[in-house]
Amino acid sequence: MSIQDVRSSESVESVWRAAAVAVATPILLIFGVEPAEAIRFKYPVLLQVTHNTTGDVQYPRLRSERPEAITFTSTGDVLGPGTATASREIYHWELSRNLLQRITNSGGGESYDHTRPTDTTQTSRPEYVTFVSTADLDPFADNSDGNPEIFSWEKTSGTIRQITDTLPPVVNSKPFTSDSGRCIVFESTGDVSDNTGSYDPVSNPPTGFTNADGSQEVFYVELDVNAVPEPGSYTQLTDGPAGTTSGEPYVGGYYYPRQCNI
Repeated sequence: MSIQDVRSSESVESVWRAAAVAVATPILLIFGVEPAEAIRFKYPVLLQVTHNTTGDVQYPRLRSERPEAITFTSTGDVLGPGTATASREIYHWELSRNLLQRITNSGGGESYDHTRPTDTTQTSRPEYVTFVSTADLDPFADNSDGNPEIFSWEKTSGTIRQITDTLPPVVNSKPFTSDSGRCIVFESTGDVSDNTGSYDPVSNPPTGFTNADGSQEVFYVELDVNAVPEPGSYTQLTDGPAGTTSGEPYVGGYYYPRQCNI
């Protein structure tokens, strides 16, 4: 477990460091304060983020460049007694406001496979989280068939956008975002590529792959500065034979030369 900078300022000669730790339930964060010139981590303080009396908490994921926020999945009473859910929901907690909020309200569906929050330190893009849901969460899209689709939640506006739109029995899963929020990679058994070369033939050339056999493949999509998917950028990156699987995609790091390198 690595300890990473949380916040620093010219007027405060300290550096906060944080790491998310989960052992079943609840979620615990370890904090420390040290002089900027110090090398060793000092003064650990244990902060309990969740106080569930029922249900579980799973997969806490920590924001990377500035680890001031975490996301996690829970079926428990995260927001207090009586708030337990019948299915998995996604939650977001941020240090600066000590604000814990529920991202999804899945109704008869469920939400899972969430990513860590994206970073905004050296980019104009907003912070967002991607996840999978079988719920109909985007008022401007349609997931009434309850298919597992990729969604994003943008923190500032609270907007949820449906990133994929496929029909059963297609399964979309395992989204992973670049730290800057420029792109998303994910698994799918669908034929979702729309890259004909018109969007960006230099940095995102078409592969010519299709997925008519319904095998599990890896896909890529770019987002604009408002975290909206760019039409023409959905690209199938793998093309395995029927019955094979390609998965667990990860995309390059925060700094620009490594952004969106698969």
